[in-house]
Amino acid sequence: MDNSEIKALIRLLDDPDEAVYKNVWNRLVSAGDVALPLLEASLGLTDNVLLNHRIQQLLTEIQNIEFYNGFENWVKSEDRQALIYGLHYVNQLYYPDTDFNQLKARFDELRKSVWLEMNDNLTGFEAIKTLNYFVFELNGLRVETKQSGEKSAQFLDTLFLQKQSSPFPFIGMYTVLAQSLQLPVFPVYLPGLLIMSYENAEVAIAAYGKETSDILFYINPYDKGAFLGHKALDFVVQKKQIPAKDEHYKSLSNKMFIYFYLKYLRDTQVFDKDRDTQEKLDRMLFMLKQEGLD
Repeated sequence: MDNSEIKALIRLLDDPDEAVYKNVWNRLVSAGDVALPLLEASLGLTDNVLLNHRIQQLLTEIQNIEFYNGFENWVKSEDRQALIYGLHYVNQLYYPDTDFNQLKARFDELRKSVWLEMNDNLTGFEAIKTLNYFVFELNGLRVETKQSGEKSAQFLDTLFLQKQSSPFPFIGMYTVLAQSLQLPVFPVYLPGLLIMSYENAEVAIAAYGKETSDILFYINPYDKGAFLGHKALDFVVQKKQIPAKDEHYKSLSNKMFIYFYLKYLRDTQVFDKDRDTQEKLDRMLFMLKQEGLD
């Protein structure tokens, strides 16, 4: 559908004939995101209240369809390196005007400041120390240790704009950044404690024995990325009386991380007064549950 046809259809949105209006609506919806720029440009151009109302409804409808289709495609993908896409969809719940390219540009800027210091001769410990310096010291990014009560603190945009956020967006950011540098870092979610792991099966077996997991060490984001060995993490778990089971110590898949992230947003009632966004969140959780995550 070309621009001239879309413009003609937009002008018919206030047609008094219900059959004509529904046909126009369906055709514009089927055009998808191609119609969005022209719809946005048409909004408010006239004083026609009905036309403006229907354009706004149509914009919302198409944006929601594109959002759900995009998230569903991500859920059904098997790309372990695509966490940035999952984070993008969560971020859009609160910052709908931030597109993926904007978010990626922020990550690219961070990555460029680190990658020159990385080389193949660094051990895992040395690589993470270097990454920690750039994240915590040079860029001043950190995890909020005290709940501010600000809903925006739960999302990536706030981390980049204000240099701090709650654990989920921060650990999502750190994981994406590390993986973009070819570092095997993944989220780990113990009940009430979100940290990260560094995986190296060969070295882990040499250090801890054949019965260990692939995790060489854990990363503590609340202490500027300090390292935690297996025994040190056990001590933290006992001290905080965390009801952790063996499976809680394992690294999360990207989809499982996003699932826990969305569950946290739901359980903390971030969108309890925004029914439309809460419905989006619930639908995203449903899509993940359909993939066997629960």
